Order: sequence, then structure tokens, then C-alpha cells
Amino acid sequence: LVLGLCLLCLLVVVIVSVVLVRCSAEEGGPAEADFGTPAAAWQKNDLGYYFNTSGRAMPAAVLKGMDVSKFQGEIDWEKAKAAGIDFAIIRCGFGGEWDGQEENWAQDDPQWRRNADECTRLGIPVGGYYYSCAVTAPQRDAELALLHDALRGKRLQLPAAIDVEDARLRALTPDALSALVAGAARQLEHWGLYAMVYTYTHFADTALHMDTLAPFDLWLADYRGKRPARRHGMWQYTSGGRVPGISGPVDLSRTEKDYPALLHRAGLDRTIL
Repeated sequence: LVLGLCLLCLLVVVIVSVVLVRCSAEEGGPAEADFGTPAAAWQKNDLGYYFNTSGRAMPAAVLKGMDVSKFQGEIDWEKAKAAGIDFAIIRCGFGGEWDGQEENWAQDDPQWRRNADECTRLGIPVGGYYYSCAVTAPQRDAELALLHDALRGKRLQLPAAIDVEDARLRALTPDALSALVAGAARQLEHWGLYAMVYTYTHFADTALHMDTLAPFDLWLADYRGKRPARRHGMWQYTSGGRVPGISGPVDLSRTEKDYPALLHRAGLDRTIL
């Protein structure tokens, strides 16, 4: 009996000691993950983590890329790749009608082919987008025809996106505009592409019916420094990025999806005919 009581007392002492040690260790709350030494804003540190303007790590951001057009001029893609750009989404063209003023007016982006070819040469995964101004089905179909001509012979490893942000699109109701955009996205899928819709948070909230567009991936622009709550596949987090090889500002995006692998598995990265 005495031996049993001694063993019981010993067990109690051990349990109390363990509890005290754990309480002491957790006094300051659970230990935070070690993301290493913070890097400059929107840059990757030695452990491979990106940091925002507040110096906080963004562990979900696994790929960093940029979207470019003629406004970035002639890009030195070798410098951009060396700076850590993981992917590029390149403007193929834009909608709208000729105003009768601009000479040699065309709806293809004049830097599209060079940008796409340079990325392909250097092994930078490429996606494409076009800036839509269509408010009728015939206008949408005309934009799509121009887009298909621009994409013919190219191979995309990232989505083909419809850029939905122009103020003229607000002439339609959210339901009507979303139906028009959904029709365009379905056509992209019919061509064997991975369709994506690009817009910004306020436009999504006020000019679109996002339930209609739920079947398609979303590329969302939001520059407030915090990842948007709305479901999305890609986040464009700044329009003022700086990348070696580009003289001025550029849009930068992050994604936790490995789009090249995703498209390859689905057979959606083949040459467009």
C-alpha cells in the first residue's frame, strides 16, 4: 500500500511538471512559423518566401509574375527572368472601334508577338489577355476573332484572360455583362484554352454578377496590400512594380496555383491552331 501511494505521488509530480513546462513554453502564445529574414516589399527571401509592404510574409504566394503590353515598351526579358519573374501574361490586343484619328490603327498589341516569342525562347511561362470593350454579342465575337488570329501558332502555359474593367461596359446591367463575358470565356474553352476573367474588386462588386462567372478562374486586381477575400486564382497586387529590364512601372501578380503544371496535366498547353 505504501509503495502504491509513493508511485501515485510520483506520477502526480511528473504530470504537474509537464503541465508547468508547457504553460511556460506557451506563455507568449503559439510559436510563429519561421519565414526567415524579411525581404524588400514583394521580393523573395533566401527561404523562398515573399513579403508585402508591411514586412509580413506571404506563404501562399508561390509564383510571381507580371502582365505587360505596349506601354512597357521593348522589354529586356533576360533581365526580367534573372530578377525572378516566374511568368508573364501578355496583352494580345484590345476591343473598341477606330476613332478616325490614330494613324495605322490596329487592335493587336504591337509588342504581343515579340514579348511572347522572347518568353518562349527563355522558358518563361506565358499567358495572354485581351482588353474587352464589347457591349453586344457581335462586338464580343469580333473581339474573339481578332484574339484567335493573334493567338494562332502560339503556345500558352498560363490562362487566356478576358480583361473586364472598361467604364463603357457599365452601360450593361451586371447580369447582361456577366452573361456576355461568360459567353466569351466559353468560347476560349472551346478553343482548348484555360479561360480566366480579369477585373478589379470594385468592378466585381458593382458591375458584375460574379455567380454567373463562378465556373471560370478569376484574376483579381486589388492594391490595398491585403489578399482579397473573394475567391480567386491570381491576385494582381500592384500597378507600380519595378522589374529590371523595364524602364517604368508594371503590374505584378501572385498566385499559389502552378498554372503551367495544371494546364499541362489537362492538355491545355498545346499550340493554338
